[in-house]
Amino acid sequence: MLLRNLISADRLAALIMIVGFTAYGIQGSKLESSLGVDVVGPDFYPTVISILGVVLSFFLLIGRKAPPQEDAERLEMAREFGAIIPLAMMLAYILSLDFLGFPIATFVFLTVVVRYLGCPTWLRAIVFGLASTVLAVLLFRYGLVLRLPRGDLIWLW
Repeated sequence: MLLRNLISADRLAALIMIVGFTAYGIQGSKLESSLGVDVVGPDFYPTVISILGVVLSFFLLIGRKAPPQEDAERLEMAREFGAIIPLAMMLAYILSLDFLGFPIATFVFLTVVVRYLGCPTWLRAIVFGLASTVLAVLLFRYGLVLRLPRGDLIWLW
């Protein structure tokens, strides 16, 4: 019971994020500018993001409220570790980008996440996922002229 209070979903998610942001900062700080005249440098933004992420994750780690009462200890395991589910969905999205491609993976990810976060119906979640995916493709592909992952399943572009 004491171990369950120490390793709550919030604290576990905070520890995972601290490790992730630290690794991101270490790898990002190794970037070097090829021009030599860049004042900020390519390592600036990864360093700032990693420091900010570690600080905010640390606040999540130590900002735990009082331990739950005995009645609240009867909560289900899925509800206790509910904060890890969005991280798992994000990891699945990132890993599926190469195979599914940006449009399909983004549509599925946004639809499932919006439904998980409390969208009342699947139809609304699908409409949101479709509209957001179309806007993201228009913005990144045509507005910013970026190459998006095509994937093995899509040959439309």
